[in-house]
Amino acid sequence: MRRITVVDLCATDELDVLAAARAVERQIADDFSRYWRVEATLRVVRMPAASQASSLRAVLDGSDGIIYVSPNVGSAANDPVGFHFSEHPGTPAGFVFPGLAAVTGAPWTVALSHEVLEFLADPDVNLLVGAPHPTRSGADVLRPYEVCDPVQARHYEIDAVAVADFVTPQYFTIAPRRSSHGSEPTHFLGTEDLPSFGTLQGGTFNYYDLDTRDWAVYPGGDDVDPVTAGWRAARKDAGRAPRTLRRVNVGLDGRGGPHGI
Repeated sequence: MRRITVVDLCATDELDVLAAARAVERQIADDFSRYWRVEATLRVVRMPAASQASSLRAVLDGSDGIIYVSPNVGSAANDPVGFHFSEHPGTPAGFVFPGLAAVTGAPWTVALSHEVLEFLADPDVNLLVGAPHPTRSGADVLRPYEVCDPVQARHYEIDAVAVADFVTPQYFTIAPRRSSHGSEPTHFLGTEDLPSFGTLQGGTFNYYDLDTRDWAVYPGGDDVDPVTAGWRAARKDAGRAPRTLRRVNVGLDGRGGPHGI
């Protein structure tokens, strides 16, 4: 059982972080664990005053992962990235910025669900799977286990809280997997056809090109649909706190840095 702490840095009643966390916890139990065989509990704490920081430190030290919900990316007085890597450098972390939700058109709770599910699938961002190159026939790449990125523009509701769609293990295989219940879908909602290793509109993924020995993102360039453009803009605005900062390692090319873009 994984223990995830959601740290509420917003300190406002406008965001019901507790209700969002409960919905994501139910999503894990009812939906995500059915495919990914992982269980987790979420607890929510508010960032206390500096004089009480030691009490929060004790709470976070017992966590398998930490998700910071922060009002913005660059506030000098409220720097979740700096706080995390000074106080808890060995614990995987994710960062959610509700203020960027307007760029994507999705509720901020989808981003919380997205971060939690991708943490559960690959907490240290170091799991890779061989996959066909997205644009060059016959070439191969390595793909990280990003379970929400390919369908990141899709979401559904649990207890009136919007949560992220996610891909299933079938997505990372070529041959159809069958069971007594029929073929396994490639993503949870299953309302649209999603090929293995593909994307839905608005989706994206990182990959390591074995020929160029470098990381790239698909779809590349600026000629993308408006949905994808919105998500890409939000990713750019949150550039100081990408999900790949969960754990900084030496990349496949030998240079120090986070795995991925």
